[in-house]
Amino acid sequence: MAQATAPKPASLYPTRSAAGALLGQQLAGRIAVIIDGQVTYPWRVLAAAKVAEQLGAKQVVIATPVGTQAAADRVAARRYDFVCPSIVMDAQGHPAPYGDVAGETPERLRSIMIAHQAA
Repeated sequence: MAQATAPKPASLYPTRSAAGALLGQQLAGRIAVIIDGQVTYPWRVLAAAKVAEQLGAKQVVIATPVGTQAAADRVAARRYDFVCPSIVMDAQGHPAPYGDVAGETPERLRSIMIAHQAA
């Protein structure tokens, strides 16, 4: 008597091309919002913005609570919208970019509100 073989289970994870196609369908004609906690050097968010454009996003917005002036300039040069309430002048950053973590300072509350609105 021949032994029956069980069918191979389908992969639990889609292939890269299937995942890319699915994401492309979800982004086509929509606004893509890329959120990062702090944009000191913008290469990561710019790479994500480029991929979102390639997947058909009609507009790309980069949002962060704090970023450097150089990062804002590079994002603007590539014609992406940049939402950032706290721009610092150099890459060393702000000593307390999110405000006083122990208190309810206006800067901290503003960054929390912006993060929630962007999400």
